[in-house]
Amino acid sequence: MIKSLPLLLFAIFPVLASAQQLLHLPNTAQRTAVFRKSIDPIIRQSNTRDLPSVPIQANFLNQEALIGGTLYDVQTNASMQNRLVIGDNGSKAGVWTLSQSTNESYPDRGTGFNETTDGTWGPMPTTRLESTRTGWPSLARLSDGTLHITSHIVDQDLMSLRREAGSSTWTESTIPSSTPAGLLWPRTAAGGPDGKSIHLLAISAPEDGLGGQIYEGMNGHPLYARSLDGGITWDKIDVIVPGLDSISYHEIEGDTYTVAARENVVAIVIFGMWGDLVLYKSYDNGDTWEKTLINDFPLDKYRVDQGYTTDDIPDDPFAPDSLAIYTSDGSGGAVIDANGLVHVTYADTYVLDNDLTDSSSNIYPGWSGISYWNETMLDPALVGSFIDYNNNDTIDLTFDALPRYGNGTATSMPVITTDDETGVYIVYSMVAEAYFNELQGQNYRHLVAIKSLDGGQTWGPSYDIINPELSDPEVYDFIEAVFPSMATYVNDTLHILYQQDFFPGYRSVDVDDPLAENFAAYTAVPLSMIPDASSVGTHDFASLEFKVFLIRSENN
Repeated sequence: MIKSLPLLLFAIFPVLASAQQLLHLPNTAQRTAVFRKSIDPIIRQSNTRDLPSVPIQANFLNQEALIGGTLYDVQTNASMQNRLVIGDNGSKAGVWTLSQSTNESYPDRGTGFNETTDGTWGPMPTTRLESTRTGWPSLARLSDGTLHITSHIVDQDLMSLRREAGSSTWTESTIPSSTPAGLLWPRTAAGGPDGKSIHLLAISAPEDGLGGQIYEGMNGHPLYARSLDGGITWDKIDVIVPGLDSISYHEIEGDTYTVAARENVVAIVIFGMWGDLVLYKSYDNGDTWEKTLINDFPLDKYRVDQGYTTDDIPDDPFAPDSLAIYTSDGSGGAVIDANGLVHVTYADTYVLDNDLTDSSSNIYPGWSGISYWNETMLDPALVGSFIDYNNNDTIDLTFDALPRYGNGTATSMPVITTDDETGVYIVYSMVAEAYFNELQGQNYRHLVAIKSLDGGQTWGPSYDIINPELSDPEVYDFIEAVFPSMATYVNDTLHILYQQDFFPGYRSVDVDDPLAENFAAYTAVPLSMIPDASSVGTHDFASLEFKVFLIRSENN
């Protein structure tokens, strides 16, 4: 099975299986059709100026600020946690996984935290909040201003940090669980009739070097927990959501899920690569659940090397191989709008298992496509892709120039939010053809925003938010922008927290990526800067040609 990056392993050791020119856009037969074109010559664009030697604290528009740093550069294996919250008074708070140790076991790893006081972010923290080594923080803000952080501990308990409004003290505790090997990779969201419920989803510790085991028939079993009093006590623990179990799945990979909440409505979305993409929705604050299929993966409970034929999967004229299957790359996001409707985004990819003797399966890291779905739609829609900066109808990338982030694709890590009217907004990380790091021989990733003003029916073109208007004009073309998290609060601005550095890729996958400071960067993007569906070039995906490559992800 394709594996997400384990917590305790710092590489998945990818091995190249083949590099071939394949289809230019991911779609299924039900999705917008595109056409093949001849491939133009690859053109490398590069920067000639030296890399900046010091970080830039804020740009000239004061839209961006670096609020923290870390030498540990893995913020998620797939989907992002909720990392940024905004209060009714405009106060902001953000979290990230922090370490300042050059020892690559990162013994000081834990939650980095910063917040605004009178509109100004505090100094960058250098130490974690917790008393022990943790990772993967998820931040929730309750209606009374209480902040709650959930993370996981190295020995696979879940850590709870709670700070009441007006206090400067964090209360630390562990979240109860009866699973034999503990829980990992948590997600939380706040909701409930009084705004003080915390909804939590994590998975049982899986096998393969993490000290875990099969739990209730699944390798990595999603389990739900709930607190009605803001994390003081937990009235539900280790709950198996009906349908989210071994009847439907063999495995759920770490971080391939998300949770959202708004008043009594709760949404859990599963983005597993070798399984159905599904929404589990509760209308009663997590007491009962309904299941809605978003993308039907044709092989139920598939296990690596089990084998299948073309007769077992639907005919897909856009598939890069006769045995390739359309799915998610594991990253995605969900939000609940003011009417209780769930909106979902995820990154497209294909998976393949054509060698049944190697204990591994295949992905396409050069694939592109961001999909969107809401509960009024029968099928997901393709709404985002690459940006063709030089307008030559070709995406000018080579395989070696693609920075790897786990099993993510070339357009990946999408997050989503809505305003209180009909606006829907998606931000994702994209390999940018126009920005190239000569030192590493790789292209940078930028953050891209797209918006719909009619509830997701039509979408405007992609807008690169790493630009000289929003980032410092002296360094924006050296910025690697990944792991975005977006506040659910939207006024006239999107509020985003992401990881920024000056080197494509991350060290835990690419040992050639230098051990260097990465920054937790807050950026504010005015909605007026993001084009809508009336703009020229909307959905001009069919004109783009790019290369897709197959890579083998070994079982570790």
